[in-house]
Amino acid sequence: MRLITLAALLVQALGGDSASPDIVLQSGHGANITALAFSPNGKFLVSASEDATLKLWNPETGAEIRTLRGHSNIVTALALNGDGTRIASASLDHTLRLWNAATGEGVAVLRGPQPTVYLLKITPDSNSLITAETVATGTILRFWDIKTGKQTRMIRREDAAVSHIFFNGQTMLVAEESGEDDATGSLSTYDLGNWRLLQTRREILCGVSDNGKWIAIDRSTQSARRAMIMDLANDKPFATLTGQVSRVMFSNTGEWLAYESSSGDTAVVRRTAGGPARIIHGRSAEFSMLAVSPDGRWMATSGADFSLHIWDVETGKLAHGVSGQYTPSAIAFSPDGRRVVVNGGGTDLGSALQVWDIERKAQVTAPRVKRAVNGLAFSKDGEYLAASGASSLEVFDTRTNASADRLDCGSATALSPAFSSTARWVAANCGGVVTVWSLEGGAELFHFGEASDANTGPIAFSPGGRYLAAASSTGVTLCDIAARKIVLNMTISDPLSALVFSANGEFLAFGVRLRTPKPEEAQPTLFLLDTRTRRKVWSVVAGQWVSAVKFEREGRTILVATGDDLHKSGSLTVFETASGKAVRRLAIKVPSGAAPAFSPNGEWFALGWNSGTSLWRLPLN
Repeated sequence: MRLITLAALLVQALGGDSASPDIVLQSGHGANITALAFSPNGKFLVSASEDATLKLWNPETGAEIRTLRGHSNIVTALALNGDGTRIASASLDHTLRLWNAATGEGVAVLRGPQPTVYLLKITPDSNSLITAETVATGTILRFWDIKTGKQTRMIRREDAAVSHIFFNGQTMLVAEESGEDDATGSLSTYDLGNWRLLQTRREILCGVSDNGKWIAIDRSTQSARRAMIMDLANDKPFATLTGQVSRVMFSNTGEWLAYESSSGDTAVVRRTAGGPARIIHGRSAEFSMLAVSPDGRWMATSGADFSLHIWDVETGKLAHGVSGQYTPSAIAFSPDGRRVVVNGGGTDLGSALQVWDIERKAQVTAPRVKRAVNGLAFSKDGEYLAASGASSLEVFDTRTNASADRLDCGSATALSPAFSSTARWVAANCGGVVTVWSLEGGAELFHFGEASDANTGPIAFSPGGRYLAAASSTGVTLCDIAARKIVLNMTISDPLSALVFSANGEFLAFGVRLRTPKPEEAQPTLFLLDTRTRRKVWSVVAGQWVSAVKFEREGRTILVATGDDLHKSGSLTVFETASGKAVRRLAIKVPSGAAPAFSPNGEWFALGWNSGTSLWRLPLN
């Protein structure tokens, strides 16, 4: 199975019958970066994170090399030995771990101190680890024998906070920040043979190279942050870093340096002597929406950081990324997959829609909508675009961008726009009242349901256009469009979260989100209806929150994505359509309500959350 990694946050499939996604699109660690360190030869950079992982990066390209997993809590510190073959890490799980840098395998696990280890070093002979921890009187340095796991030495530094430890020949250098005066600091040198203090120099240090050749001195003012890079051999400034500089990490050769932003969620990598900087992202903004193009070639994601990213599904590469002033919350691809339209333009900008030409990587003229838009849908032939919003559903001619009709929803907000397969009808959820209009003249054909601000559930036309299924305030409703009458009302105590028709329109599958799940009770959350007999075929326990449902294998099986807040887990499960029997299950670590999307050609399924997006090639084998 193919796995393409762009940066961080790998979603593991768990359990005995598990498998990884075909592609994982990633944009950084799952949480803030806590520590950075270069390998001695500068070939790779290691980052530690609050997501309990360490990651190796190529500083030339910014690409991830591998991920190290084993800690069960925040990784607070890391270090490399002199030849870069070993990586050490400390965590809030109170363990110290040693890793093989070439393979990512664990080499040793030591039981560390209960206080938080914020600094970690490996001695030049690779036989010992040095940890630094803060205590009320200053800092305690502890030495640990890697082979026995025992503490062999302890040094107390009174009224000082140790910020760096490094070695130069037969000396150990300790950089400290004064606990009494924030405007001063020190760099102390010890003899490794007898641990005698040799000298101390007063500076505010924000970085020191492992070979003792380079130091970064804080030269910030009230109006700007900056650091001066000094060559200790001649005590002269070498370069100046400006911007949001906090800590600076050097490669052992001095060729590369890296520093964290003040917010802690990004790292900047650059050559010490200058050149372009590369950004490694930490915690990315939470995904609000995602969509897959009809041909399965492109996937678009939007986040709370006002971003829109378009990914090449086959290669896993970012094809285009843009930022704006508003967060997109609705995305729709044109049927030919050449364009993507999003909301979030902002009414003060003259239009609430943006349209992007994917191949040209350029924004093109969008329909003029001077109001907020919450939902988007293209007709199957691509000739119409529906935009739902406050009090109305507006339909545009995509060839001219002109408004074809504005369909009134009264005082309610229109949600979940949908076209029938023949493009004759368009429907929306108008505050709980599902309304169907004819595209020929814009006349309302009929409506059903009860007004309810709480009913924001989905609606769907059957493939042949005969039926319209919709979530109601009390369950699910099936309407015969030609006869303009409701043929089934099924009462369910929990709100609908997903529904879909089979390709022949003979079956309707839908899932719910449990309001008050009880772990001791097995409650059905996935249902199958026969549209011909208007009877329930079966109902099964699928998970606390069904976020997506899809018929596959010519309708013989149903793929269901679920989340479970009680157990902080989720799953992808394949059910037999005939029996409701679960025949395949992948356990996945995603939260309930993760943004789901199926490609219209049925080849891909995507889930997006926080800073990760995973794609599965369908059907699941």
